[in-house]
Amino acid sequence: MDAIKTLTTVATAAMKPIAKAGGFKKKELTWRRRHGETIQVLNVQRSHGNTASEASCYVNVAISFDALYCLGNRPIPEEPREYECHYRQRMEHLVPGAPPAWSVDANTDEAALTARLSADLARAIAFLDAVDSPAKLLQHEVLDEGSGLFLRAQLRYVTGDPDGALADVSQGVALFADRGLTLGRQLKVLHLAPLASR
Repeated sequence: MDAIKTLTTVATAAMKPIAKAGGFKKKELTWRRRHGETIQVLNVQRSHGNTASEASCYVNVAISFDALYCLGNRPIPEEPREYECHYRQRMEHLVPGAPPAWSVDANTDEAALTARLSADLARAIAFLDAVDSPAKLLQHEVLDEGSGLFLRAQLRYVTGDPDGALADVSQGVALFADRGLTLGRQLKVLHLAPLASR
């Protein structure tokens, strides 16, 4: 048995029918689509510890926003890598009950695993279907922890809420004060320098 090959086969089979229906295009183990003002990415990330007899993977869900590339005066990529996207989550954080990792070994029921993965991917895509703009992500995600505050600040700024954006950056800077962040520097990093005069 080649567990890595089996895992790739399972992931591809699980994604194929819903990817086609949802307008995703496949490149290796990554599926992308344009949806409104976003590029959305589903990525199967193989574990580094995989062997021929046992293999596992994670499913990453990501969204890049045209408005945030424009905010930073950067060109809008049509095929961003998952780690280049503005919003990134592991699927289990968006799909209650989904496992953190998907594994295969000699005892795996491939058909059952494919069906389960396909069902959870469909639920992740339902989340993505609802997010076609910065405003829609703000409606569907709280983004009130850690670095999520900085993403929320940018999303608020591009949707016309500069006061909310400034409050989020201030809260994030206070949270990470032990790392030497300052409000002025973080506003520049986030391309929100005009807020410094508020």
